[in-house]
Amino acid sequence: MLSVPVFVAVLGVVTMLFANNTARASRRALLTLQAALLAAFLAIGGKFGSFATADSAIAIFAGMLGVPAMATQNALIKLALPGSPSTAVMTTNTTQLAVDLAIIARGRGDPEDLARARHRTGVIFPSVAGFIAGCACGGLLEIHFGLSALALPVALAAIAIPIGELWRDPV
Repeated sequence: MLSVPVFVAVLGVVTMLFANNTARASRRALLTLQAALLAAFLAIGGKFGSFATADSAIAIFAGMLGVPAMATQNALIKLALPGSPSTAVMTTNTTQLAVDLAIIARGRGDPEDLARARHRTGVIFPSVAGFIAGCACGGLLEIHFGLSALALPVALAAIAIPIGELWRDPV
């Protein structure tokens, strides 16, 4: 129950702080904030290991570091990566991808509908593929390394900061 108001509050604060910045400046700041929150989440998880009870103060604190990281990622997509598919609605993205692939495979209909389906497929497919790969890797790493598996998303978040500098904003 605590995660929803924390998510909304962080999303609101992050939006107020970064909505008027350029996409590039917001991207850098939001990627850095997300990496820092994930690193803190990893540090607490690594320090205290598996939590005996999910309602212990330290388990709740750790979770509340993960929630702002998710809120920051959602703000990042909306504020600093215009035109990118949301990473928070993967069921919707997967559904849209399946529908568009079926439209393309059918190959009949309005040429404009086919063109839109092809365009959406090119935009959404990398997001869905990355999600599936991330789920598979996350599951395997969790089985073998427990909470230390969080090192991979922290590393990827840190790598995303300089990569974000290379992103070209739409004109």
